Order: sequence, then C-alpha cells, then structure tokens
Amino acid sequence: EVLLVGGSAGGVAAAAAAGTVRALLPSASKFKLLLLSGFFLPHQWNHGAVASGVRTASVGDGARRAVCGAAGGHACLPWATKMHDMCKLHNCSGGVARSGCDARLPPAQRWRCLFGRHPLARDDSVPTFVVNSAIDQFQQTNGWRHFTRCRFRAYAESCTAAEVEESLRDTNMMMRRFLADVRKTRLLERPGNGAFITSCHEHVASLKDGGLKHVEG
Repeated sequence: EVLLVGGSAGGVAAAAAAGTVRALLPSASKFKLLLLSGFFLPHQWNHGAVASGVRTASVGDGARRAVCGAAGGHACLPWATKMHDMCKLHNCSGGVARSGCDARLPPAQRWRCLFGRHPLARDDSVPTFVVNSAIDQFQQTNGWRHFTRCRFRAYAESCTAAEVEESLRDTNMMMRRFLADVRKTRLLERPGNGAFITSCHEHVASLKDGGLKHVEG
C-alpha cells in the first residue's frame, strides 16, 4: 500500500507525478495521493487601475498580470511567469508529458501543469486528498502578492477603516479564486477523493502535529 505525499513544492511534484509513480508500482494494492499546501494558484492580485510609472508583466495570452512598481526587476515578475521560466530553463516538458497532465494543453502551455488545477483534473484513478488554506501564507505574499495585514488583530489598530475593508476584500477574492480552481478540477465529484480547505493563514502547518492549533484565521 502506497501513500504518495508532498508538501508545498513537493506537493506540486507529487500532483504532477502521481500517475507516473502509480504506473511504476503495478503490484501496489492501494495507491493514494496526499497534498499538503501543494495546490498553487496561477492567479495574481491586481490592484485595478495602473498608476503612472507602473508597468505590467504577463505570460502567454496575457491572462496573468502583475502590477509592478516603477523599479520593476525580476522580483516584480508574476509567479506564473517565474514558473514558466523555471520550466523552460530546466526543460520540464518531459516530466509533465509523462504525468498525463498535458493531454488537454498545447505544448507551449504545458508548464501550467505546475499549478494544481491541471494535474488534478485528470481522471487517472489515483484517490487524492488535498489539505490547503484558501489564503495560503506563502502564496499570498509570493504568488498573490498582497499581504492583507489589516485583517489581523496585531496590525488592524494601525490601519484605517478603508484599509481594513480593502484587506478583507482582497482576502475574500483570493479565497474565491482558490475555491474556483479546486472546483475546476472536478476532483471532489469523483469517488475516493476529498479535501480539507481552511481559511487559516498558514503554509504546511499540517506537516506538524498540532500545527494548526495556534494559526490565526
């Protein structure tokens, strides 16, 4: 009996490789996949109107956009752009091709298999359970690119009412995007699968016993 587990970046790899690993273990009586904070969003927070001196960066068809400061630079690139460039640099096409994730994607878009909505949309009979925060701490600051500090008690007292409202609005927007991506996989419509999606501000806290006890939601 085999349980393939991945946390954070390891979850990205486990989701992409589950079908391949399962095929390598034909004698396994049971094979299941557990993802801990490994379901990443391709989306990026966008404040709306682009101010003077601010540039945008995009990938492919321009669906992923980031609002960057005038300084720009590599740190300003959207998370999806970085994943695209990393996949190209390391030639990950062979790995995602073997995963079976790429069947519905044209060759130029197969790097998107690094985001949960694509590898988990395949129906390869690998029972999967996802444990993830819809406002994952790492993703919020590195992928979503907006730390909504005014929603936390420790910061809220120094925030204006408008800033608190903005933080709550952006937090809820990220949660909606996350849940929409999970639904797009249709993972939970297939027997044997499940998920534990929280609104706790954490990343891989589930790797530790009691890790979620003191996390602020």
